[in-house]
Amino acid sequence: MKRTGLDSYQLVRGSEPREKEQPRRQAPNHYAVNTRKAKAMNATVHTLHPEDQILRDEEGHDAHAALSHDNAKRFILAGNATVTFASPTGVRFTFKVRAKDVNDGAKTLHFVSVLTGSDNESDFTFLGTIFDSQTFRHGRKSRIGQDAPSARAFAWAFPRIMGDAADLQGMEIFHEGRCGACGRKLTIPESITAGLGPVCAGR
Repeated sequence: MKRTGLDSYQLVRGSEPREKEQPRRQAPNHYAVNTRKAKAMNATVHTLHPEDQILRDEEGHDAHAALSHDNAKRFILAGNATVTFASPTGVRFTFKVRAKDVNDGAKTLHFVSVLTGSDNESDFTFLGTIFDSQTFRHGRKSRIGQDAPSARAFAWAFPRIMGDAADLQGMEIFHEGRCGACGRKLTIPESITAGLGPVCAGR
């Protein structure tokens, strides 16, 4: 299997927390799990294998879904996005990208943090900042080094997401089942595909 640029940033011992790798398993694309298991797997969404990419909640909706290249561009910069990058070989990182208006709204910055623990709500560490919606710079005050796997992975992936889809070399981009702008749960199929709710998508 062809390796991507993301694969070169494998987590290494001592760099960032990582859960024990689980054996790969075969599963159909529409892999249904009960509510308890779905919640447990969602708590460690950054360790999911590509074949487990579709989880169902108790109502049968996707718990998270893959984004197309065009949808990923808009989703990541929507203002309140949680996104997972996954390579064809299973390397994955989960990031939060939060927008903040500065200079009385004249300019918008996007602050990037990366999941570094098992709590996928609070275990995020500041990584860097996106300027002008197109340039990512590693944060000088980040506790994660610029050469850390997650930092190098985001620096590799972000300009390719904003550019040519072919440059992603098979990397997939997933949302967590919530609107990238307001954070509300997505239930409408079209919204799940876009990663944005109908109101936010129309803005």
